[in-house]
Amino acid sequence: GWIVTKNKYLYSKMAAFKDYTTICSSAPSEILSIIALRNKNSLIDAHLSRIKRNLSLLDCFFADYEDMFEWIKPKAGTICFPKLKRNLNSRDFCQKAVTESGIMLLPSTVYNYDLSHFRLGFGRENFPEALIKFREYLKTQ
Repeated sequence: GWIVTKNKYLYSKMAAFKDYTTICSSAPSEILSIIALRNKNSLIDAHLSRIKRNLSLLDCFFADYEDMFEWIKPKAGTICFPKLKRNLNSRDFCQKAVTESGIMLLPSTVYNYDLSHFRLGFGRENFPEALIKFREYLKTQ
């Protein structure tokens, strides 16, 4: 995680604690890292395949809801920042989506941005199921 403080004494204590707890990686973590590096091509291929699949699903999704959302397809990464076209507050939109459907969206206000965008991640394996839930949720709106 991340932490921010202007308190120099507290910062020095936290930095010392971090050094004490993270000076060496655990042996199992090192072995798992070696295994991953030895299989990097298959791991990378699997991740890229999932990202491409999910991005394709998003293309269809935003085409179906072009009256509601505006989006720019990302060139890299697994996060997009669509804009709400209707006069909706992204904070209210995201809160309602989380409460009523369990879909995690972040409003642009958490990034000190405007009130009309939201953050949507699409890198997870279960993204197709989450997108189905999002579609079902939007049908009720």
